Amino acid sequence: MPRQRGAPVNIYGHDLNSCDSAQRGKEPGAGFSQRRLGGRSDLRRLRLHRRHGPGRAQLPGEVLRPAQQHGGLRQQAVRRDQAGSDWIFILDADEEISPALRAELKRFTASSPAAAARLPRRNYYFGRWLKHGGKYPDAQLRLFRRGRARFAPLPVHERLDVDGPVEELKEPLLHYPYSDAADMEKKAAFYAEILARSYALKGRNRLFLLLRPFSRFLAAYFLKLGFLDGAEGLRTAAMDFRTVMASALRYIGTKK
Repeated sequence: MPRQRGAPVNIYGHDLNSCDSAQRGKEPGAGFSQRRLGGRSDLRRLRLHRRHGPGRAQLPGEVLRPAQQHGGLRQQAVRRDQAGSDWIFILDADEEISPALRAELKRFTASSPAAAARLPRRNYYFGRWLKHGGKYPDAQLRLFRRGRARFAPLPVHERLDVDGPVEELKEPLLHYPYSDAADMEKKAAFYAEILARSYALKGRNRLFLLLRPFSRFLAAYFLKLGFLDGAEGLRTAAMDFRTVMASALRYIGTKK
């Protein structure tokens, strides 16, 4: 029986050469290349090991570098790849594709008539894979056919508009939001700033913003059963509370 081969796929992300996965000695997008999904030569080109150091491992295709603005990087991927591979997969620097997901993507791209695919994402917080509190399944729309999707710019995260049917995958994308305490503080400050800018664009009410951190915490920890994740669930909900509160106070401070 002939071996099933996936369709050509390009993978794009935020500086994958220097991502947390590389520092852990793992392969964030193993099996993806500009030519073929899962080819042996492509695996050699994409491997990221500790011995390479930041920015030294080779990646197939083009890799988008971080920019001053968070928005727009994924839109660049879509525009720049219109003449490239049949499929495009967006992978952030703190995410990894497991061997099981790689195999599912290979099967999907070889046979599915869909225009795109949505997949669950597992989030690793404080040493634990969370199952509740809105952190799972945390569905992400990341795989789409060339020319069949476009990003609508939003203040914080872009929205992917797809022209055609979207199917659901089973295997999750692995997400490691923070590498250490310093990285956690850095990213929390970054998202607080981005959220504050989005409030300014939308002209949010101050009272609404002051109440929002509390409603977010109650929804995540109680309504979405975050408490079932134990101490890690509580710490994650509290961290999100602090980030949203910081964004509200920053926005209100600029309006004085």
